[in-house]
Amino acid sequence: MAVAEEKGVKVSFFDEGEWVLVRSEKEVLWEKGVIVAKDAYEAERILYFPCMKTHAPAGGISMALKLTMGAIHPKNRMRVHRDGKNARKLIAEFNIFLPADLILLDGTLAFVSGGPAKGEVRKPGVIIASGDRVATDAVGAAVLKTIGAEPLKNVDVKKHNQIAWAEKLGIGTTKIELLVEDIVGDPEFSKIVRFVEKELEI
Repeated sequence: MAVAEEKGVKVSFFDEGEWVLVRSEKEVLWEKGVIVAKDAYEAERILYFPCMKTHAPAGGISMALKLTMGAIHPKNRMRVHRDGKNARKLIAEFNIFLPADLILLDGTLAFVSGGPAKGEVRKPGVIIASGDRVATDAVGAAVLKTIGAEPLKNVDVKKHNQIAWAEKLGIGTTKIELLVEDIVGDPEFSKIVRFVEKELEI
């Protein structure tokens, strides 16, 4: 907070601020709309900085698509936790109501089990940058899968409920052009890239 004040940066705590009800013309499970943090909804640009991790209650993964939940009113979040059958789709649909301009997914460390707060940590050593939350999560999930993430062991990443539903709704795509750069000379990096390309049929 001291640094933010020094640099003149406004800090918003969504749960303490105002909210707006946003509806979608699409046929979604949130048929009555979603209550979104006003500061986020009115922002000119939105940058996402998610971590790469498994998240058992969220259906296996918690990355860009799941991060949007942080700008959604607790009343709507509670429905996700109560509706295990549709939790992944409900999370995906949050992204209809709030845009993202840039995502930097931190995969320097990652949970491969458990989550969101505790789990086994491994080091894929990657950063994924995109303007597409579906593409980001698809690549992130493929990376998690290649390093042995338990919830993704027998899952086709492109068919993962959260990713596939978001793609169907037009939030993003799994049809990806993957640009790669190994900046530290890690011999494992090329193996991860090959697995991701195979998994996503790039």
